[in-house]
Amino acid sequence: MVIFNTVSKAREALSDYNLSGFTQYYRVVRYIGLALLVLSGAAFFFSSGGANHLTSDHIARVNIGQVSNYQVDWLYALDTALRNPRAKGVVLVIDQAISSGSDLYEIEQAISHIRQSKTLPGVDGPDSVRPIVSFVYGYALGGSYVLASQTDYIVAQRTATLGGLSISVSSFDPKPLLSRIGVDIVTKGFGDLKVMPEKKDKNYQAYMKHRNGVYESLYRWMLATVKDNRSLSKSDMARVAQGEWYLGERALKYGLCDDTGDLTLTVDKMVKAHPHLDGLSIVDYGQIVSGESAAFTPVPALRSYLQMMNRWLFKGFVSQMNQFVREEFLRLNRYVMHL
Repeated sequence: MVIFNTVSKAREALSDYNLSGFTQYYRVVRYIGLALLVLSGAAFFFSSGGANHLTSDHIARVNIGQVSNYQVDWLYALDTALRNPRAKGVVLVIDQAISSGSDLYEIEQAISHIRQSKTLPGVDGPDSVRPIVSFVYGYALGGSYVLASQTDYIVAQRTATLGGLSISVSSFDPKPLLSRIGVDIVTKGFGDLKVMPEKKDKNYQAYMKHRNGVYESLYRWMLATVKDNRSLSKSDMARVAQGEWYLGERALKYGLCDDTGDLTLTVDKMVKAHPHLDGLSIVDYGQIVSGESAAFTPVPALRSYLQMMNRWLFKGFVSQMNQFVREEFLRLNRYVMHL
């Protein structure tokens, strides 16, 4: 109330219509403005810790598909999370079917990086084992389902679509990907097997055979990866191998996912299996690599106190100013009528 009493005194001084009254009023308003500026700066400083969120234990969220920022390379976001020892768990949020050859190269890289992450020795005992799980928000078809199968478990929304192992036709250079999965590929001549010739061309049949062999190799890699990662029966594996896809409940029935629910359930299952994750915040790595601010509170009590002080001072100041303007307007009317 000290500030409000000071404002009242300044208002009384101003009513004298002399220079000293205006000077005192200006001084009070200036001090109040400086105080509000300092409090606002302190609240902003303690409520945003810049890159400090990377130095505090947390659960990393990596968006793959339409829910991700189109300006963000999801593979780079995943690598950032896997390289950060403070990311005690990783949740992949999948919402896009990936079956074209060029995209499968990123899928294979992500799978390789996840496998490497799980083989790294821990420094904090059993709690250092980093869980990596998947939450299917929309579509996990083709390569995106292969990626989900590499994680510890899969939770899918009841309306999500899973399965559909197939390769879509696209134009890309398959040599880097095939080399990574152990398939030898030889480009003959001056590249007539890379560029599709016309049907009348003598190399057309050789090109088609070559392309079909590439897709067949990629398809076998997808099947082998899912078979190694998921304990599917022969009949269920045959369904998926034929390109069939299923919604959440049926996908659970055929063993394509481990549970149906939302992102909260996904995190709860992770925390239940790894109690040391309890209470950790979820950090969206898509926002981090895109330069957006991430919420972090190094001193929660101080930040809350400063925010409360800001709200209290602002509301009190506005109330006092409204009352001051109203009274001054009425007094000015009386003064004009007196003249």
